[in-house]
Amino acid sequence: MPLPSDLVEAHALILRQREELAAAEARASGAAAMIAHLKLVIAKLRREQYGQSVERGRKVLDQLELQLEELEAGAAESAVMAEPAAGDTAVQAFTRRRPMRAPLPAHLPRERVVVPAPRACPVCGGRLAKLGEDITDPGGGAAPVEGDPDGA
Repeated sequence: MPLPSDLVEAHALILRQREELAAAEARASGAAAMIAHLKLVIAKLRREQYGQSVERGRKVLDQLELQLEELEAGAAESAVMAEPAAGDTAVQAFTRRRPMRAPLPAHLPRERVVVPAPRACPVCGGRLAKLGEDITDPGGGAAPVEGDPDGA
């Protein structure tokens, strides 16, 4: 934004900026005071570890800690927003790449091991069949039974 050349306009701009700065400082000091107050209340509640209201106090403590975290995050965000922009900042696009395993070094020996599948059930010794495979009775009289190696 170009600066005004007229003295009256420049004076008005300075006054407007001072008002904005005072409002931002008031918000920051209010948030800082609230944070200090919540920290004090949390410290007091932590000291109360006995009595009938311990369970209620724990709920209040959890709620206050959550409120404190939100206020601290808001105050940090306000501080970042209050800082003047340091010129035009260009942000580069980021694309996440899938992690890849590096290949094994070439000097390592390669060996392919093929383990043959069992031909019979290790428990009962019956013939294994693929799921959905039709098996017919060797006697030829029975209708095909799907997936039943014993034919029963």
